[in-house]
Amino acid sequence: MKEQKANQLSSTKQRRAAYDSPWKVSVERLFPHFMEFFFPEIHALIDWSRRFKFLAQELQQISAGIEGELNKQARAYRRGERAPLRVDLLVEVYFKDGRKGRILLHLEIQNERDPFFDERLFIYHYRIFDKTRDPVITLALLTDFDVAWRPGKYVRDLAGCRVEFDFPVRKLTDYNDEELAASRNPFAFIARAHLEARQTGDDMNRRYDLRMVLQDAVEAGGMNELEVLWVTRFIEEVMRLPENLHRKLFFERQARKEKAMEFTTYAERVGERRGIRKGKLIGQLEGEIKTQRASVLRLLELRFRKVPKRIVVKVSELTDSALLTELFDAAFRCDSLKEFEAQMPTEL
Repeated sequence: MKEQKANQLSSTKQRRAAYDSPWKVSVERLFPHFMEFFFPEIHALIDWSRRFKFLAQELQQISAGIEGELNKQARAYRRGERAPLRVDLLVEVYFKDGRKGRILLHLEIQNERDPFFDERLFIYHYRIFDKTRDPVITLALLTDFDVAWRPGKYVRDLAGCRVEFDFPVRKLTDYNDEELAASRNPFAFIARAHLEARQTGDDMNRRYDLRMVLQDAVEAGGMNELEVLWVTRFIEEVMRLPENLHRKLFFERQARKEKAMEFTTYAERVGERRGIRKGKLIGQLEGEIKTQRASVLRLLELRFRKVPKRIVVKVSELTDSALLTELFDAAFRCDSLKEFEAQMPTEL
C-alpha cells in the first residue's frame, strides 16, 4: 500500500510537469531539429549558417495588453479556471535567398483545447507585423489529446469585409509509433516522451518501464552528447517518477553501463578474492558513490563546459548517495554553476 502511494503523482503535478518549461527549453536548445522534424518545408528555406535569435523581450512587449483580455475569455470558457498552458516563442531567422531580410517565426505550442486559439494567433500575427514591419510566419504545435480539435484558420466576415488567416499546424497525436521509432531526430524522442507521459497517467511502474526503453533508444540514437543531454532532461521532466523509482532507474542504468564495460572497483575485487561478503558490499557501495560523483561532474561539464576546481573538489568529497542524487537532478535543472553551487552543502 505504501509503495503504491509512493508511486502515484497528482494529476495536477503531472499536468504541469508535462507542459511549458520542458518544451520551451528543448525548442530553444534544439531549434533547428525542431523545425526539421515538425516543419521540414520551412526548415529547408532557412539559412542555418546565419545565427537565429530568440526575441523574448520583443515578444513580451508585443503581448502586453493582449493576454489580459484573451485569458479572461479563456477562463470564462473554462468556468473560472486558469487559461490553458502553452509556450510562445518569437525567433529571428533568415532565408537562403536573403531577399526578404530578417523573418520572424512566431511559434506556439498549445497543450489543451482553446476555442480562442485561432483568434489569439491572428492577433499576435498582426501585432508582430505592426510592431516590426518584418515578414511574419505563424506556426503551431498541438500537444493535446483531443482528436476532434483542429484549429488553423481564423475568419472574420461582415458585410463584404473579410479577413482570412491560415497558419501551419502540426498535431503530436498524428505521429504514429512506427514513424517516431524510425526517426533519429531528437524531437522524435521528445514526442514519444510526451505521448507516453500522458498515456501512463498515474501508473508509475509502467512509466518506469517505458522510460527505460526510451532512454535505451535515446542513447543508441546516434545523437551527440549535448543532444542526448537535452532530450534526457525533457524525458525526466515530463515522465516524472517518484523518488524511489527515479533512484532505482538511475542506478539500474549505471549498473548496465558498468556491466557492459566489465567494470569492477578495486574494493570489489579484493572482497571477492577474500570471500568476504562485507567487503563486496562495501565495494559495491563505493562503486555506486564513485559513479554518482562522476555522473554529476560529467553532466556539469556537458552543460557549462568548464567546472571550477572548488566544485570538483566538493563533489569528489561527497559520500551521501541521496545527496548526490539530488545534485544530479540539480545539475539538469540549474541555469548556472552559481545556482548549482548554492544547492551544495556548505559543510561536509
